[in-house]
Amino acid sequence: MESARLQPTPVPKAELPAAWRTAGAAADATPRAQRPAWWLQLNDPVLDQLMTLAQAQNLDVEAAGHRIREAQALQGLTAAQRKPQVGIQANGGIAAGQGYEGGYDDAIGRASVGLGGSLEFDPYNIRGLEGRYAETGLWLAQAQRRQVMNALMSEVARVYIDLRTRQQLKALLQKNLELQTETQRIIEIQTRAGDGVQLDVLRAKAQVENTRSEFPNLAASIRLAGNRLAVLTGQTPGAVDALLASATDIPVFAADIGMDLPAEVIAERPDVQNAEYQLMQAAALRDIRAADHFPRLTLSGFLGLGSSERFGASTPANLFVQLARPLLDYGRIERQIDVAEAQKQQAFSRYRQSILLAVENVENASVVYQQEKLRLESLQRTADLQREVARQARLRYKIGDATFLDVLIAEQQLLNSEFGAVQSKSRLAGAGVDLYTALGANVPRNL
Repeated sequence: MESARLQPTPVPKAELPAAWRTAGAAADATPRAQRPAWWLQLNDPVLDQLMTLAQAQNLDVEAAGHRIREAQALQGLTAAQRKPQVGIQANGGIAAGQGYEGGYDDAIGRASVGLGGSLEFDPYNIRGLEGRYAETGLWLAQAQRRQVMNALMSEVARVYIDLRTRQQLKALLQKNLELQTETQRIIEIQTRAGDGVQLDVLRAKAQVENTRSEFPNLAASIRLAGNRLAVLTGQTPGAVDALLASATDIPVFAADIGMDLPAEVIAERPDVQNAEYQLMQAAALRDIRAADHFPRLTLSGFLGLGSSERFGASTPANLFVQLARPLLDYGRIERQIDVAEAQKQQAFSRYRQSILLAVENVENASVVYQQEKLRLESLQRTADLQREVARQARLRYKIGDATFLDVLIAEQQLLNSEFGAVQSKSRLAGAGVDLYTALGANVPRNL
């Protein structure tokens, strides 16, 4: 057994479905690394600018980058330990000298200076296993940065969509407030002329105040979303307010979202990569613990200049070979192997679970996206119908064929349907973001 080099333990793979249960659009034939960023399909220059700022300035991404540099340094340290170690050594001291007649003379001063070094032979590839562990640590740090970036891009898009939604709702509310205020004015004129009743005036005023009461909540949510976007882009709250001041429509994906095969998607998801590399690192650690059974062979030597009070100048040199192997450790090595093996099995379970969650994530996101498209189409038709109902109710009220209560009900139903259509459009845009995120399309593996 000892004549063979230790090889890394193969990492088991989890099974993947051959296709998605939810049928989506055909995947783009362009290789993933060559595809444009998914948010560019929203055709929103402000969002593009926020995404660029977030990638460059977000502090969580910056910290993840430092973790990569830490892992690179540890990998370099592990590689350096495999090389010969050479350094300058200087020694000095006093020792008792033995006389010619068996007695001891006075203390003798001795000193030496020169080059000392050591070289550890690795016939069993123990250092190679340690290098594998360090290399996997670097891959893990890179996957963790991609995972941070993936979450960041998704959050920036979602917060931005929410902000634009609130702005749209505010504009819609303002439009309805102006209409209701005008209706109140007409009723007050009619009442003063004797053609209306005071109850209608009170109802009109109540409707206006109820609509006006919604503005503070919308203003607060817009402000909060702006603050969040500022922090996500590595800036203080308020830094992007000017960029967001001009209200624009809610960005939506114009085309269907293509879905690559499950194996391609899973290979690009940074959370699955993270779990896979944790498994690889746990397997490498288990191999390192098992390698403690094998002997360590080290060659060390010294060559330099020396002097002593009795013998004068000299050229001291020495060469040592050290062979170390545990003989009696009361099961310490075996227990360490058992611990590492259990940790590896835990990592494998987490890896399999990450794949199941990823598949579920894609399936759920696809269902929500497709169903919300259908819902939005229905709500838009409803809003169009309610708009006509409200128009006719106002006309009939003016000629006396309807009560003001009919107008109130029609206008409230119109406002509700328009709000519903805007919110559905917002959910559709968010569902598209979720689907792209689930497909692992935010950040390529080679980031």
